[in-house]
Amino acid sequence: MGFSVTVKYRRHILKFWKMNGAGNDFVVLNNLEEHLPVDALPGIARTLCERRMSIGADGLMVVDAPTQGGDYKM
Repeated sequence: MGFSVTVKYRRHILKFWKMNGAGNDFVVLNNLEEHLPVDALPGIARTLCERRMSIGADGLMVVDAPTQGGDYKM
């Protein structure tokens, strides 16, 4: 179960999904479309996953281009 959300993070407008199951919830970001640098992801995770100040989640999952075969990596 999940829903799509669009938010502004610094100078970027991010589209992501908030998904939940088995008592956990995650923000899922499609970096195939967003093209965010890897070094920006920890800050995005801290900002979006903070329950009191933001959307809140147990963690951030990022879908990105594969490094060796496959359709994508997470």
